Amino acid sequence: MNFYYGSIDDDGAAKIAEELGRNATVETLLLGGNQIGDAGAARLAGALRENTTLKTLTLNHSNITDEGAAQLLEGLRANTTLTTLFLYGNPTSDALEQPMLELVQQNKEDPAAAQARAEAAAGAVAVPPAETPPLTGGAAAAGAAGGAAGAVAAASATAALGAGAATAAAVAVAAGSSGGAAAGSSSTSRSRSSSSSSSDDEEDDAARA
Repeated sequence: MNFYYGSIDDDGAAKIAEELGRNATVETLLLGGNQIGDAGAARLAGALRENTTLKTLTLNHSNITDEGAAQLLEGLRANTTLTTLFLYGNPTSDALEQPMLELVQQNKEDPAAAQARAEAAAGAVAVPPAETPPLTGGAAAAGAAGGAAGAVAAASATAALGAGAATAAAVAVAAGSSGGAAAGSSSTSRSRSSSSSSSDDEEDDAARA
């Protein structure tokens, strides 16, 4: 598709990028000599992440600065098919242009490496969760001491409860014994008093006779 000097601005680039993202047939896209700008470059970068057929892209003299170039660089990291890229005539730095050209070259010369790179850029490479390291040294000693202290505290509490229950039982038994003894003593006294009263009555009857 040839849009050279087609008066395309960032809005026009956004529409082209939208179609490019889902297109599976276009291999060449010529956009040189337009006013695509950084906003348009950002939209094209998103399309490069999705597209799997485009091989040639020209963006020369498209009013793209380092801001737009940085977006294109990120988009190219996830792309494996683009093998030709023209960027000359834009106010971009070599620090951004050179990495982009290297990625395009890798797509052309080393497809396997490009695929691995694209998968990593897209987050397809799973990162295993970090394992919790075992306690060592002072941390392990502190953990063991804490566990031992907890066990001692629990044993002490249990022993205290047992001692309290035993003490309560002993008090109850003592109280019961004491109450029983007192009751027996009272009964004996009442018996003796009754006997003494009977004897006195008999003596009075004998005296009257």
